[in-house]
Amino acid sequence: MPVEHRNYFNELACQWDSIADNDLSLKDYLIKFNVSKGDKILDTGAGTGRISRLLWEITGDKGLVITHDFAIDMLKYSRNSNLKKRIIPVCNDAHFLSFKDNFFDKIICFSAFPHFLDQYRVLTEMYRVLKSGGKFLILHTSSSKSLNEFHKNLGTVVHRDVLPDSVSMSAMLKVSGFKVLKAVDKENLYWVEGLKA
Repeated sequence: MPVEHRNYFNELACQWDSIADNDLSLKDYLIKFNVSKGDKILDTGAGTGRISRLLWEITGDKGLVITHDFAIDMLKYSRNSNLKKRIIPVCNDAHFLSFKDNFFDKIICFSAFPHFLDQYRVLTEMYRVLKSGGKFLILHTSSSKSLNEFHKNLGTVVHRDVLPDSVSMSAMLKVSGFKVLKAVDKENLYWVEGLKA
């Protein structure tokens, strides 16, 4: 990832929880994604781990939640510091994941995908570390159109960061090996879900 992006998100880390979207439906979305007890889950682009705690609540004591981000300060400000035995922070680049093949049951990428420089490369990495039968979800609480407009108007290093519409994203997942299970792109929900067959 570009250094300027890493610096940008590191600088935002201390205030991230106060400015980021905290949609009350997030736990419901995770349940609809069929997060289950005992699952090994990668929360990639997790920032301060807003949904990692919710994932842990669902997966329980036998589950494993990895809070993954490339901005170290985001992980330092994680609200999950008291759950380190259950929620493990990992700092590295999503383009080159430091996990073995076929490891995770599920991967969720919440409010992060536009910021990946080489999106095909990231999808390939997600596919690699998922188990056969594992599922990958790209989730946002807005449409691609409104999110892209928001980034464009920020006037910061993320002004060119784009979330592909659900049709384009579905095509990208298929090229990367996934079977597309669901693709929604509407005012308050972007949900593209893939299966590693």
